[in-house]
Amino acid sequence: MRERVSQQLKEIERRYDVKVLYACESGSRGLGFASPDSDYDVRFLYVHPLEWYLRVESRAMLLSLPHRRRVRCFRLGVA
Repeated sequence: MRERVSQQLKEIERRYDVKVLYACESGSRGLGFASPDSDYDVRFLYVHPLEWYLRVESRAMLLSLPHRRRVRCFRLGVA
């Protein structure tokens, strides 16, 4: 499963032109309460390339990913 999650994160980096800085398990597995049928919840921190932050026009503040991936994203650099 670790390799599958790693591949998903690499795909997100490629598709959305971001760099994942940190990723971790969350939910029941992250808390040590997983059952055999528990899903895998992953949260991560990411940044865009510098040019993304230097643009004048407004940009979306979050990545919108399909629900089936169950990925929560947190972007650094927002006050």
